[in-house]
Amino acid sequence: MASADYLVGPVDLQTPSARPVAHDLRDDLDLRAVRCLLVLGEERHYGRAAERLHLSQPGLSRAIAALERSVGAPLVLRSSRPVGLTREGEVLAWHGRRLLAQQRAAFEQLAAVKNAVRSIEASSEPRAG
Repeated sequence: MASADYLVGPVDLQTPSARPVAHDLRDDLDLRAVRCLLVLGEERHYGRAAERLHLSQPGLSRAIAALERSVGAPLVLRSSRPVGLTREGEVLAWHGRRLLAQQRAAFEQLAAVKNAVRSIEASSEPRAG
């Protein structure tokens, strides 16, 4: 890929000279890790977030660290108590809520289509008689 068409990213709108963060769209965004970020942002405590997610605290920390590596930015303010999100974390959380809602909607729609196909197939089967 010779062009830079795949480079996109969030822009800090508060800084006039801000440039988009380069991100290769070939990288996958782990929605499970995004969910971890959202819950951590809501709970503002690693222990409670880990419990809610049915993870160990080290497992949650690893998921957040991997997500930070994936997006190339710190997402969590580790020095604050309660735990907070960085500006990048807030941006990803905002988009993450929408991504997870879209994922749920897609699965719901797929289930509806699957049920409709089954219903049509069942009604078109020849009946014994």
